[in-house]
This record gives sequence, structure tokens and C-alpha cells, in this order.
Amino acid sequence: MNTKPFKKISPMLGILMGLLLVVAVACAGEDPTPVPPTATPKPAPTATPVPAPTATLAPGEVAAPEPTATEVPEIDLSYPSAASLLDHPEYKAEWGEPVYGGVVKYRTVWPQTSNCAACNSTYRHLYVQPQYNTLVRYDPWGGFEAGVHPDLAKSWDISEDGLTYTFHLREGIKFRDAIPQDDEFGLSDMPGRGEEVTCEDAKASIDWWGTDEWGAEKGGMSRASLLDSINKDPNGGTSCPDGPDGYTLVVKTGYKTAMTMANFALPPLVVLNKEQLEWTLAEHPKQARTKNWYINMGTGPFQAERLEQDVVTKISKREGYWRDGLPFVDQAHFHVIKDFSTAFTAWASGQIDIMGQGSGSLQSGQVQQAVRDFPDKPLHVFNHPGGLGLEYNTNRPPFDNQKVRQAADMVLDRQEWVEINTTAGIPNAAYATNNWLVGDVWTHSKEEVDQWHGFRQPKDQDNAEALALMDEVYGVGGERPTVTCLTRSEQNYVDICLYAKAKWEEYLGLNVKLNTTEGVVERELALACNFDTHVAWPAALVWVYDPSHKYENYHSEKPGFPCERQGVEAGLQSKINDLIIDVDREMDPEKRAGISREIDKILSQEAYYDSALEYTVLVYGGQPWLKGVILPTNGTYAVHAWMHERYWTTK
Repeated sequence: MNTKPFKKISPMLGILMGLLLVVAVACAGEDPTPVPPTATPKPAPTATPVPAPTATLAPGEVAAPEPTATEVPEIDLSYPSAASLLDHPEYKAEWGEPVYGGVVKYRTVWPQTSNCAACNSTYRHLYVQPQYNTLVRYDPWGGFEAGVHPDLAKSWDISEDGLTYTFHLREGIKFRDAIPQDDEFGLSDMPGRGEEVTCEDAKASIDWWGTDEWGAEKGGMSRASLLDSINKDPNGGTSCPDGPDGYTLVVKTGYKTAMTMANFALPPLVVLNKEQLEWTLAEHPKQARTKNWYINMGTGPFQAERLEQDVVTKISKREGYWRDGLPFVDQAHFHVIKDFSTAFTAWASGQIDIMGQGSGSLQSGQVQQAVRDFPDKPLHVFNHPGGLGLEYNTNRPPFDNQKVRQAADMVLDRQEWVEINTTAGIPNAAYATNNWLVGDVWTHSKEEVDQWHGFRQPKDQDNAEALALMDEVYGVGGERPTVTCLTRSEQNYVDICLYAKAKWEEYLGLNVKLNTTEGVVERELALACNFDTHVAWPAALVWVYDPSHKYENYHSEKPGFPCERQGVEAGLQSKINDLIIDVDREMDPEKRAGISREIDKILSQEAYYDSALEYTVLVYGGQPWLKGVILPTNGTYAVHAWMHERYWTTK
């Protein structure tokens, strides 16, 4: 079996633009109690590697091996107890001994919805994921580059042809028992509470995640490639060879992909109780179940405590969690504080432990003040898994015309944008194509990208050619249309509309208006394709930094294909679809990188679905008393803010 050690990440520091002021969030929790055991040394762990290069690697440096029969070694990579964490290769001596008790408080900008694991919300992982486990997982301290580790499955085998995966489940793992909130919220008849996890639960979960209903809800986050190969291919399927109450799950895939094993570790694919899942779908249909957060019933370290809609969500420690001695904290609270000034002061005054969650990260002025005035407070800095930019509605004028989309893209100056978003030498944005950091293994070299339309310097040639394209469409001196830029009200989103407005009005003669709304409204308008252009994430938010994830939403036959992309020329779209299938199933890393480069250039230089301006870099504010916090780079923001069982507080 190939092994890969944990690697320390050297993230790029990034910042955003902002202001400052105040709010109070009450302190809570008992005094921490020291963890009694001290771990004894054991061999360094190994991990099943994710077979894909990352942004920091040169082509070919990490191979995507042909799957072969393999077993997890005898060393327990799951770190099943509090004591064992002291031997973890990413454990930091400066953290000191873990202690019990206390409350961890997050700031979040997103309005919280009462979601369950079988309900739809991209943002559910912040406070729902900690209540569950997956078959295998990414280590909370090692991140995505550290490979796949055991979770509910203690080990697994892969057949020589790479098509059959046999998972051996841990015995004695139970779903959460009944809690007072069940009766309080009318869930006293909910089945499965306190039952042991068996094969039938894991099977039912994978079968559910592969349904069209779930795929339509989750879109690009569904991991349709893996699930389609299991649930829709005639050679795929799941079974329990030892019976439904056994502990062996067999998963057959209809075809090999480079990321199959890694995909089993993705956060959405949690294991649910079979009876409770069937009950949820039958008794709490979508319109009702999204209003009942307390349906969550998993095997994880935390359980539902209290939800105050759009104010705070609380989860509490689940007694009897199967990883001995974990979690350390008693509760985690997720406070909705939309105003950045208020949130910063709450963090600066020590009333919030973590200020962050994607676009809710520290703004540039706040980072500068934090460095100057609060040097004792740690800043967690890392690459976001995507970048902001503009998406075009290809279904209606003027952006149904490819020449107009190309002209709009060409006058945007990516290098200028990075400079604008750099303060005192600290960048908030990285130079990027529509999908990757420029020079990454999955795209072309900087020298090549610098010659692309929209990337060339100086901008004179791009601006002149863009104007010529507009003259072709509207005639020389012809009247140019008015377009509306849809954006959420957060300043970093509004700034992109303002930047596009300045460029398009100066160089193309377009009249640009802004439609600035709250995030929920913006989301509804975007899903209904009720916009001309809107601020979004062309460099798509993904679970793992890999082409299989990056390109899935550009495949027109996948459930998550956005309505605004449906107007691209049919022949070009068909070519893109074929290439996306090729990059997903190609096992040779060099060939796979070559396919990815071809796709990225087509998306950036021919299709013009969208225009990425950056690859985003995030800065989360932490506190000196909060320990065990490591945020992995290039993973989706929901996972960045994942409240796992290894946090502890000495406050």
C-alpha cells in the first residue's frame, strides 16, 4: 500500500476590505478540566493517499495509481481516544495538554436554516456535520492532502480491478439516543434512536445520496460521478453479504475514477439510520423537514441543543461518543452576526472565538488592526477552494451572445484586481484562471496564461479587441444595452460588481446597474436565472482540489448544471461534457493533467460562461485560548469551519 505522511501547509496570507465597531455575545461554559491520560508513543501513522496532485505540486510529483487490492494497516489511523491525539503528527506542543469543558463560539454571516443531514443546505456542515460520521474521513488536523482515514469503517479492501470496495464497519457504534428536544418538537416517534450502526444503515445512506431527488437538491456538491457509478450504472450497487445486521458493506462501481476512494470521505456522505431516513422522507417531506433541525440523529461527537432562527445555533457534547474521551468542549455556538464591524469587535473583545466562514472572514482593515493591536490573537490563513467573479446568463440578451461575453471578460484586468486587493504587501486574492491558480498543475503555466485574452498585459490590445467585438454586435457607435449586476450585500461581493461596472462602462459603453440584496434573496434570483450577470464563484467551491470536482458543474447532463449556462453553443457544450467524463475516469496523472488543461482553456477562452477575477484567500480570527485548530487549505469553507471533536478551550 502506498503511504503518505501528513504535510504541514504553508498557506498564503490574504485579506479583505472592511470597517470596525461592536456587539456582545455572552460567555458560557464551566472551567476546563484537564484530560487525565498521557499517551504512550506508537508508530507513525500512515494514510490511504488521495490520488491526485495538489496546487503546490509539480506535474507528476504525486501519482494517481491504478487501484489494487489493499488493506488499511494495523495502526489505527482514526485516533480513537483523547490520549492518542498526543501522538498525532500534527499535534502542536504549544497547545499544551487538552482540557475538558467550555464553549466554542463561532461568528457566521449566513442566515441559519433548520436543516437535517437529509435536507438541502450547502451551509449545513458547520453545525450539522459534527453530529455525524462518514465511512472514511479526512483527518481534521491533516486535511485533504493527508489522505483518507478510517471513520465508521475500521478498514476496507479494494478489488484488483478497482471496481469493488468492501468496507468493514466498527461494531458497537450507536446513533444518538433520545434527547428532551425530541418530545419538545414532536419527534417522540422518531425511530432508530440508540440503535447500533449496521450494514443496512450504510447501504441505505449511499442509496439515498445517489437518488435524483438528492442530486437535484445538492447539485454540484452531490458527487454525482461516484454516486452515478454506484446507483445508476448497471454494474454498480451496494449489498450486505453478511445480512442487513452484519458489519460488511460491499460497494460496486460501474467504472473506475481517479477520486473514488477520496469521494467516500466527503462530508455530505454521512451514514444515516435506515429506519429514521425512511421515516424522515415519509413523515417530514421537504417543505416540513427543512423546518425541523432536531431531526438530526447521527453517530458523531455532538448533538442538537438549540436553534434560535437567524440568531444562534447550539450543539452539545454527546455522552458516550465512540472515540473515547472526545469531544473536549461541552458545546459549540454559531452566532449569526452579519455586520462586519460588530463581529470584529465581538472577536477583538474575546466574546467570539472564531471569526470566519468563507465570506465572513476578516476584512483587510480588520486584519491590519488585528496584527497591530492584537498580536496575541492567532490568524488562520489559507486558500479558499475557489474564487469570486461574475457569471453570465447565457439565456437572455446581452450575454446570450458569445461575443458580448468575451468582450466583457477581456476588459477585466486580473492582475490589477490582485493589486487592488493587496494591502501592505499582503494579498487577499491570487492570480487565477476560471478554475485554478495560475501555474497550477491542472492548468497552463503563467507564461502561457499571460498570453490569453483577458490576461494579457498591457491591457491595450484586449480593450481594443473587446470594443471591436461590441461593434460587430451593435455597430460602430450603436446603442449599447443596460445590464444589471446581481450581488449579495457583503462588501467583497459588491466590490466585484463595482469593478465590472467601471470597466464595462469605460471600455464597452454598457450601462451597468447594481441589484444588491441579502444572500437568501440573491440565491433565489440566481437559481431562477433572474439576472444578467451576478457575483458568484466561477472558480467553483469544491470539497477537494481536483478536476473531478472542479468541472462537474460544467457538465450539462449533471443535476447541478446551472440554468444560466444552458445557452452555450451545443457543439461546444458536447465537447466539454466529453472532456469532463475523460478527466474523471483517466487514471494516468500526466494524461489527466493534460485533459484538465484543455478543459480550463476552453472554459476560460471559448465558452465564457463566467469570468473569474481571483482565487480567494481567507483569514479567520482565532483566540489564544482556543486549541486544536488547524484549517486545511483548498477545502470548501463549510469544512474549514467544521466544529470537530478535537477543539478545546483554556478560557
